[in-house]
Amino acid sequence: MVEFPRVDLLPGPPLFFTDRVEPLAEAVARVDAARAREVPAFVWLTGPQGVGKTALALFLAHNPLGQYGEVRLYDELGGSTPGGRANPSDVLAHFLYQLGRKIEDIPARQEERYALFRSLTAGRRILMFLDDVHDAAQVNDLLPSAPQAVVIVTSRHRHDRLYQLGFDPIELETLTKEHSASLLAELLPAEVVSAEPEALRDLAELCDGLPLALTVAAVRIRRHRQRPVALLVELLRERSPLEVLHLDGDRVISMLLDFCVDDLTPSARRAYRLLGLHPGPDFGAAVVSEVLQAATADDVLDELCAAHLLHETSPNRFRFHHALIARHAHSLAMVEEDESNRLRAVATIVSWYAYRAVALARVVSGRWWVNEAFARIDPAYAGAQAQRQARTELETERPNMHAAVHAAEQAGLDSDCVLLCEALWPWYYDTDREVDLLEAMPLGVAAAERIGDVRQRMRLLHDLGAAAEKAGRHDQALAAFRAVRELAAEVNDIPGEESAVEWQGIVLAQIGRFEEALDLLDEAWQIAQRVPEPQLRERMLHLLRLHIARVRADFGRPEKAYPLLQEADAYFTIRDEPINAARTAQTLGRVLLMLGRPDAGQARAKDAVALFLQHKARAKALRTMQDMASAAAAVGELAQARAWFEQAHVLASELGLLITADEIMNQLDELRP
Repeated sequence: MVEFPRVDLLPGPPLFFTDRVEPLAEAVARVDAARAREVPAFVWLTGPQGVGKTALALFLAHNPLGQYGEVRLYDELGGSTPGGRANPSDVLAHFLYQLGRKIEDIPARQEERYALFRSLTAGRRILMFLDDVHDAAQVNDLLPSAPQAVVIVTSRHRHDRLYQLGFDPIELETLTKEHSASLLAELLPAEVVSAEPEALRDLAELCDGLPLALTVAAVRIRRHRQRPVALLVELLRERSPLEVLHLDGDRVISMLLDFCVDDLTPSARRAYRLLGLHPGPDFGAAVVSEVLQAATADDVLDELCAAHLLHETSPNRFRFHHALIARHAHSLAMVEEDESNRLRAVATIVSWYAYRAVALARVVSGRWWVNEAFARIDPAYAGAQAQRQARTELETERPNMHAAVHAAEQAGLDSDCVLLCEALWPWYYDTDREVDLLEAMPLGVAAAERIGDVRQRMRLLHDLGAAAEKAGRHDQALAAFRAVRELAAEVNDIPGEESAVEWQGIVLAQIGRFEEALDLLDEAWQIAQRVPEPQLRERMLHLLRLHIARVRADFGRPEKAYPLLQEADAYFTIRDEPINAARTAQTLGRVLLMLGRPDAGQARAKDAVALFLQHKARAKALRTMQDMASAAAAVGELAQARAWFEQAHVLASELGLLITADEIMNQLDELRP
C-alpha cells in the first residue's frame, strides 16, 4: 500500500451552532447504518440559501465523526458562486497533491486522475466533505472507492442524479423563533442580550429563522454597538432585511438569491416573480396554473422546489421557503415586470380566489345570494361529503381568501372584493370569525358603493351588522340593519327588508328588550309571507321560527318556543344545514330542560355540541355548554349543570379564553356540594 501523510483539509468547526438535533441524528444514523453494512456512507444536506448547511456539515465532521478518517478531504465546489463552479479535474489534482503526489506526477486527463485517486484511497478510512455542490457531475468523479468512506455533500438544489449515485437528502428548515433567539444570544455580547430582549425577539422574527440573516444582523449590531437594537428592528420593518443586511457593502442575502434565480429556466424565473405578487402565505397548483396561463404548472413548481425557493407543504400545495425569499420574489416582480403585467397577475389571482370562494359558498350555505355570479358558478363539491370537503378547503384557504379581499381593495378590483365578501360571510359567521368579518365587510361595503350596486351594498351592510351583533357591538349592528332596511325599500327587495327587521329583533333580544324584539320578529314574519320565491320563503320562515323560539325561551315562554323548534329542526336536518341544525338543537336542549325534560334536553344539546365541533364552530360549542349549564342550574339539575360547566372549562382553556375559563370555574365552584 502506498504511504502518504495524514491529510486533514477540513475547515474548523462552526463557532456558533444551535438546534439541528433531528437532522444531525439522522445523519449519524445513516453513517452508522452504512458502516454496519460495510458500504460507503453518503450524507446529503440540502436546503435554501443561508440555512446553515455548511455549519451542520462541519459540526457533523468535527463532533460525531471527529475521530473518524485518516484522510479528511474538503473542497468548496462553488455551486452558489457566479462563475466559481469548481471543475472536478482541478479538485482531483488538489486532492492528489495533498495525498503526496508531485505536481509533475499528476496525470493530465481527468479520468486518469480519478483512477489514481481511487487507487490511492482504496482501503483507507476517508471522510470527504464536498461543500456547495452545483450538480451531480461534480460529485460523480470525486467519490472515493473505499467501502468505509464517508462522503458529506451540501447543495442548495435537489439534484436527481445525486439520488442515482445513492444519496438521499436531509432537508434543513429555517430555525424556530426560540432557536433564532438562541443563536442571536450566542452571536452577541451578553450586555446587548440582557439590555434589549424584546427587540432581539423582534429581530429574530424579522429574519424569519434564516441563520445567514441572523448572523449578518449580529455583525451589524456589533459594528454599531452604540446604537440600540430597536433602531435596527425599526429599519428592517420600514424597508427589508434584503436591503438592510449587508457585509462590507454587499447585500449578501439578495446576492445569493439573485444567483439562485439566475440559475432557473426562463419560465421558472417568471413564475417565481409572479408568485411574489401572491397576497397570501401559500398557494395551490391550480392558482399557479391560472397565473401562468398554463394547463399545468408541474414543471416550474418542481424546478422551484428543487431550488429550495418553494416548499411543498402538502400534495400540490406550496409556499415560499421563508419570508425573505417571498420578499425577494416580490422585489423582482416590481423591477422586472411592468405595471400592466403586475396588475394582470394580481387580478388573475384575486379572481381565482373570488370564484373559488363562490363555488365553496354554494356548498356550505343555503342562503339567498345577491350577486348574479353565484348562479353561474357550480358548487365546488357534490355528494355526501360535500360539506366536509368544502369546509376543509375553506379552512386551508382562509389566510389566502382574507388576503385576497385586501388585495382586491388595494388594486381597485371592486367586483371581486364584493364577490369575495359575500361568498366568505356564511363560513366566517358559522365558524365564529367575527374579527375577520369586521375587518373584511367594510371593504366590501365600500367597494359595492363605488360600483353603484345598491343591492350588493345592502347585503354586505347586513353581513357587517351580523358580525357586529356577534361581537357584542349592538349599537353598530342596529345602525347597520336600519341602513339595510332603507336600501331594501329603495330597490323593493322584500327578502332584504325581512332580514333587516328580523336581525333588529335578534339584536334587541341580546340586550334584554324582549317585547320589542318579538314585535319586530312578528313584523318580519309578515314581510316574509310576501316573498314570491317558494323555496326562499320557506327557508326564511324556518329561520324565523328558530329566532322567535330563542327569544321566547329567553323571555321565559318555553312552551311557545317548542313547536317552532320542532319544525325548524326537521327542516334544517333534511336540508343538510349543519350549523343551523346545531343552533336549533342547542335551543331545543335548553327549552326541553325548561319544560322539565332534562334527559331529552341533554341529548339534544350534545347533538348541538357535536355538530359545532365537527364544523369548527368551537365558540358556538362553548356557548352551548355554558347555556346548558345555566339552564340546568336554574331548574335544579345540578349534576347536569356541573358536568356542562366542566366541559365548558376544558374547551375555554383550549381556546385560550382564560378569563372565560376563570368565570366558568367560579360558577362551577358555586355549584359544588
